[in-house]
Amino acid sequence: MNEHTVRKLLEGEEVIIPLQGQKLEAYQGLVQVNGLSNDKIISTGEMKPITPTEVTAAQFASGDYQSMLVKITGVQFVSTATGKIVNDASLRIGATGPSNITLEDAAGTNVVVYVSSYAKFFATQTVPSGSGYIIGVGTVAGDPNVKQLMPRNTTDFSFMTGNRFSEAPIFTVGSPNPATVAAAGGEATVSVSSNVSWTAAIKSGTGASITEGTTGSNSGTVKVLFTANTDTTNGRSVTVTVSTTADVATKSYDVVFNQSPAGGANESVETFSGFSSTNNSYTAPAATGTYNSTEVTGLIWSYAGTAHNQNATKFILGRYNGSNANPGSLTTSTIATGVGSISIDWKTPFNDSSTGMSFKVFVNDVEKGVFTLDAAAANQTGTYTIDNVNVSGNAVIKITSNEKGRPGVNKVTWTAHN
Repeated sequence: MNEHTVRKLLEGEEVIIPLQGQKLEAYQGLVQVNGLSNDKIISTGEMKPITPTEVTAAQFASGDYQSMLVKITGVQFVSTATGKIVNDASLRIGATGPSNITLEDAAGTNVVVYVSSYAKFFATQTVPSGSGYIIGVGTVAGDPNVKQLMPRNTTDFSFMTGNRFSEAPIFTVGSPNPATVAAAGGEATVSVSSNVSWTAAIKSGTGASITEGTTGSNSGTVKVLFTANTDTTNGRSVTVTVSTTADVATKSYDVVFNQSPAGGANESVETFSGFSSTNNSYTAPAATGTYNSTEVTGLIWSYAGTAHNQNATKFILGRYNGSNANPGSLTTSTIATGVGSISIDWKTPFNDSSTGMSFKVFVNDVEKGVFTLDAAAANQTGTYTIDNVNVSGNAVIKITSNEKGRPGVNKVTWTAHN
């Protein structure tokens, strides 16, 4: 059936196609019915599940499965294609043509996966790096000796999560970062180096949850979000277990995260709770001034180029000057105990679409970290933690923005140098 004459049908919908008087022709090797008008295609109104025929790469290459839905097992994409977007220029035929991506089995039999340039839903699909099976319709285009598989949708790509051929399974888990989370809470991570499937779960402890990385099939990151610890005496300990069923020497790792007690002598928390001044000017010059902390005894904050207390944000660094943003800053007075680590609770109060919006953190005018929020939508929140700052003696913390947007700061937590 010519693709240009098909009306929209649902997958699995049964149809009746009268063939009397129609003509079978080969178009670039593909047998099709030509000259069939839309009104000749009759739906019976019944839906019938379509089960793909399971074949090997060698069986599919025989050419006996043209226009059939098949499931090719025991295959992987060649390494030169994995990790690329399906419509990457290196995989396409010509500048605007379809993509031809090569599959292989363990014996070296190749199958070409054909993706039309009109299949827009593949625009962000990545070529899988694992092995497994793939589903699609058998087709051919141009060379009748090259049998092609045409996936129907991105789901047909999603079953290739096993180990690649000739690759030993790898599974190692790194150390927690940071090992000790501030009492105010925030995000901690642990990295997984792997080419096998794995899972992560909280084994013990309270006050934390896994927000990303409960499962994975290759290398990845497990993200653990901690709530604030309000106990002023006792810290918290949370154990996350990352494990696999693959044939590796160590199948399970227990990663221990510790969290400091609240209000301990080692930690200072600034939420700007006593700062009620407002400034909602959208243009330069923005406000400058000082704020005497009501939470950290003796601490004075200096602010420049900021707005205050709007969109549920205490300090907004940077104000628009008509096209870009004038950078803003937030600076402490001298902290006599030094600084061991810093955590910043941030928010994007506005829909800043500029690429590269960021803030930098300095201690004694030495850059200690930079956090970038590219094309940040409004009302995103998070915690940026810099571990191992390790500045002893007198220290001054300064947070600055760049000209690309207006990040907000709602809380700053730091530990004394130890």
